[in-house]
Amino acid sequence: MSEVRLAMHGRILRCSLGGNPKECPLHEIRQRSIEERIVWLDSKSEEEVEALFSYHLKCLDEKTESA
Repeated sequence: MSEVRLAMHGRILRCSLGGNPKECPLHEIRQRSIEERIVWLDSKSEEEVEALFSYHLKCLDEKTESA
């Protein structure tokens, strides 16, 4: 399992800053059961997982800079 995919397992549980922001592309996924979230993530290609992870890094940077 790649490090990025492993990191995304935490992101499907909750936002790094807490909660489940509505503007997050994972908002709907986080409302599913944990088993469904894992199946969903496992169905994604490495490219899709890397794109989601990149989005989250950028979002985290933006939110922490403005805080």
